[in-house]
Amino acid sequence: MKARKRARPGSGQLVWTGKSWSGRFIALVDGVQVRRCVSLGTDSRAVAAAKLARLVSGEDTGATVKRAETFEQAARRVVDASTIRTKDERLSRLVRYAFDQLGAMPVTEIKARHIKATLAAAQVALGGPTTTVGHLLHDVSSVFEDLWRDETIAENPAKRVRIESAKSTSAPRVVLSDAEFERFVSSPAVDSELRMMALTSRCLGGMRSSDLHEFDWSHVDTRDWVSAFVPRKKTGKAEAGAARHAIPELLVEPLKAWWAEHKRPLQGPVFPCRRGKRAGERKQAKTYAAALRKALWSAGVVRPLPGYDPNDPKRELCQLQQGDEHTSRVDFHSFRRAYATAAARA
Repeated sequence: MKARKRARPGSGQLVWTGKSWSGRFIALVDGVQVRRCVSLGTDSRAVAAAKLARLVSGEDTGATVKRAETFEQAARRVVDASTIRTKDERLSRLVRYAFDQLGAMPVTEIKARHIKATLAAAQVALGGPTTTVGHLLHDVSSVFEDLWRDETIAENPAKRVRIESAKSTSAPRVVLSDAEFERFVSSPAVDSELRMMALTSRCLGGMRSSDLHEFDWSHVDTRDWVSAFVPRKKTGKAEAGAARHAIPELLVEPLKAWWAEHKRPLQGPVFPCRRGKRAGERKQAKTYAAALRKALWSAGVVRPLPGYDPNDPKRELCQLQQGDEHTSRVDFHSFRRAYATAAARA
């Protein structure tokens, strides 16, 4: 049989990963040929070729090349290339809780202690151990796992990290009463988009925020305003023929007005980006919990806790803002729970 030809030291190959270039080459380590694959941290072929040439010639050990890709660069590349349905949510968590701490650091310099500090900061921002912190650790670990498979790093530092488990709680989310909801949606202090999203979620299928991002004018019967298709991005199980809901009378006129305000489109997102370079395009993952609580407070929708003084109002003494021993504070998902509760009662 013909012997397989082995690659020789002094040669290299550029590999395009979809976002940046990596280099494969054979290095001599203590007289032994070792196959290596290194992320070159650039989308420029010329720059990548120069970096690979230095690696092949031995002028560069690879540390300089690896430092070229920061954690934020690596995370955006890895998440963008992934096929998971919730990749927008993953990137959103990384943006909110990881990039401030880890974003500018070279991936080869990040240790378990840096990840622990990032998770600790996230816990403080979230008010304690929550499932979001666990999701964040998984998000960070998935990025490093991809880098480890590409042999960009020697190990996944996130695997050395353990976090305090989120406290198990059966405390239900606070749900606005009809009177509270009416006061909220009728207040001029509430942003028109947030008002319309809340009304749609509570009245039409209990849509999550991710469902509202997917909600398209092509889903709506804009001729007779009888029914609408409710997307389910998280589960992806709903089919157009089986997930049409009757549009409640309460929602018809506001939805018509929203449609007219957006120049009566036949397709395109119902709740698009409103500003910036992506204005008019479909939104990516975003949470509305903080904006909702702020809007409720501005609208004067208050459910006092013991010690609340109307002459000196404090948000930490409002059940909607803070929750209590029996309930979790209100968030956007509360509208979905309100819809489900009403449907069950009906």
